[in-house]
Amino acid sequence: RYDGVGAVFGHKLDRERPAAGFSLDVKELVRVAAPRPLRAAIRAPWPDDAGRPGLRETVQQLREHGETVVCVLPGHEQETDEFHCDRELVAAAGHWVVQAL
Repeated sequence: RYDGVGAVFGHKLDRERPAAGFSLDVKELVRVAAPRPLRAAIRAPWPDDAGRPGLRETVQQLREHGETVVCVLPGHEQETDEFHCDRELVAAAGHWVVQAL
């Protein structure tokens, strides 16, 4: 594929030289890399607009302030163990508020 690529740039010696490359096993790289600590997140219901006015705006504001907000898909409320949620977004008195889990 890349044999003789130097000739394109005017290198006469590269005309017959084969390309050299390297290989990298991404799984091996991940194994030796230091794991990043999980960042605490806020669990929120799916913002489907029906019966949840202001939810999208609240999620957007939280994200703009650097928070990680995980919106749970309908029917998957019990499958949130993979996320490190220590708080949740709940409706209270017509507003969305963050509460500790």
